Amino acid sequence: PPPSPPPPPRPPPRPPPPSPPPLPLPSPPSPSPPSSPPPNPPPDRERPEWFATYPSIANVKGGTFEIHFRVSNEPATISYFILHASDLPPNAQHVIDGQRSAGSPPVATGKHNATDLDPDGGGGYSANITVYGLDAGTSYVVYVAMQDLSPYGNLNDDRVS
Repeated sequence: PPPSPPPPPRPPPRPPPPSPPPLPLPSPPSPSPPSSPPPNPPPDRERPEWFATYPSIANVKGGTFEIHFRVSNEPATISYFILHASDLPPNAQHVIDGQRSAGSPPVATGKHNATDLDPDGGGGYSANITVYGLDAGTSYVVYVAMQDLSPYGNLNDDRVS
């Protein structure tokens, strides 16, 4: 028998299919604006506080007496408003303004800043006010309100007989 013919040449190998194009990478997130740092110092939202036993009345003599103030935690503006004991009480804004929208006018009114540290070294901020010209033997009520010196005007009001 005749020899077999040689096998047909093999076709060249096929190139691999092209790779798909690379997927686009997601873009990085845009940076957030920097956060604002907290205020330094933080906003004052605390109301001024009285030391125990303050405000108080002292040295009552005839038509004169003293009002003693002592604030424990921060400087403050203190307003006082004195009425006859039989008068209706004012609200805190009347005390601060030194007048009423209606009703009896105050017998005396005023303001004082308690910004000096207590001279006795006991801490806090103190002030004393002497009130003159009252009628001896007449009963009065002293209303006080204090506001701290912050832009928020934190308020504390009280009454001293």
